[in-house]
Amino acid sequence: MNVKELLSISNEEEILTLKTILKYSEERNYINKKICSNFVELNYQMVWDIKEMLIGGNFVKATVKLLGIEESKVLKVNSKDFIPFIKFMTNQLNFIHELEVKLNDVDTTDDFDRQQDLQASGVDKLQKYGIINVVDELAYGKIWDWDKVKNTRYWDVYIKLMKDKDKASISTAYNKLITSKNKRNG
Repeated sequence: MNVKELLSISNEEEILTLKTILKYSEERNYINKKICSNFVELNYQMVWDIKEMLIGGNFVKATVKLLGIEESKVLKVNSKDFIPFIKFMTNQLNFIHELEVKLNDVDTTDDFDRQQDLQASGVDKLQKYGIINVVDELAYGKIWDWDKVKNTRYWDVYIKLMKDKDKASISTAYNKLITSKNKRNG
């Protein structure tokens, strides 16, 4: 069975069988000697695009983008070779998700309070801009530097964002400490 036939499965029983096969399948980061790097090694824009494709269930498009194989060739790949690659992509997506959960985790009560204040002020309105929020922040608002950020390795962007998060948390704690000392002394 090739990928095209695999994607045409609509019978619920066959879909459940396929999910079981996927669950117990080995993971492989290649198809026909075309190797894919771990997602954290890819550029930020690529990971964002792949994440959107995979969340949307478009494994073929994601494979085309990751491996540089024409869609017509991907559709002809044997499903026994495609399923382990799906497992690889899914595991990589889960790892990226775990990183992003850590990035968005609220560490302290102060962070939680700040998060609530931001939400009350309408920060959610920025969600519609997606990747541009991070890109613009790291480019310090300079639109001409957006491509530099988008082409930066995902892991480097992640580390920078975590560092900035920690700095903000330290700054908030420090300011709170100074305010508390000033109240006691003044």
